[in-house]
Amino acid sequence: MTDNALLRRPAVTTALLLTVLLVPVVALPYALTRRHIARLSQQIDHLAAANADLHSVVSKSARGATLRREELARATSLLERSKTEISFLRRDISQTQAQLNSFQSATRAELQSLLDEGKLTRHHLDLFPRLGLSLADVAAFMHEMELHQGVSSSVIHNHGIERLRTLALKLQVSPIPHKP
Repeated sequence: MTDNALLRRPAVTTALLLTVLLVPVVALPYALTRRHIARLSQQIDHLAAANADLHSVVSKSARGATLRREELARATSLLERSKTEISFLRRDISQTQAQLNSFQSATRAELQSLLDEGKLTRHHLDLFPRLGLSLADVAAFMHEMELHQGVSSSVIHNHGIERLRTLALKLQVSPIPHKP
């Protein structure tokens, strides 16, 4: 037994000695590695949170870009319709301007014609008082001839001379002739 006890003791002592020597050598790197892994795990959690935030920002930016593209497409469409409408309006304005120019030319020609006609009418109206004087002279001459020749004036014939005098008076007073 003593041999057995000796053999056992050195094994227990050897195991104890190995444990005492190996545990710190193994435990210290294990503890350091475990602490480093914990720190790395925290960093991964922080990076995952930052990644989630960046993903959210990228999603929002993508949605915003999509909305801006849609708005740009609507604005482009509206701009094209506006260009088309402006083109139609320009054509209408050109046609209206041409019609206006034609109308103005016709109106100017008509006004010139009316002015010329008005000048002619004024000239004729200026002649009425002189015509009235001439008619009065003719009536006076006819009356004088009847008196001078001793022709008895009949009522019917005398009435003609009076009508001629009345017309002469109206032509001298009013530039517009009146029918007797």
